[in-house]
Amino acid sequence: MRIATWDGLAGFDGNELKLYDSEYSLDWIVSTSDGRLWSQDRKLGLMEFDGQKWIRALDLKNSLLESPTVKVVQVDSKGKILISTDGVGVFKYDPVLNSLIDLKLDKNNVHLIKEMSDESIWI
Repeated sequence: MRIATWDGLAGFDGNELKLYDSEYSLDWIVSTSDGRLWSQDRKLGLMEFDGQKWIRALDLKNSLLESPTVKVVQVDSKGKILISTDGVGVFKYDPVLNSLIDLKLDKNNVHLIKEMSDESIWI
């Protein structure tokens, strides 16, 4: 089990808690279907864990996002990462294309993103 902490990425094997990378402060963590781990560092943006260290995938401050404060993250069935921000909107990140799309939804705070069995997204 992987855990995002302000002291970095931690892992728990049922007996012991191990800190993998203490360089970044993490608010959340998600795993895509291919097993890759994703998170956000408040200063550097969207990060991917390569098994040993975090690599910046997307600088949120220099992207479509006006604010890097992420509220909700959900991975959809196609491996895209849905990102809700604090009053800025909802975005879809494609890790394969390294692209970020503004879904042009209401900019109110979103507290839940859920994909249904028919692949529709409820916010």
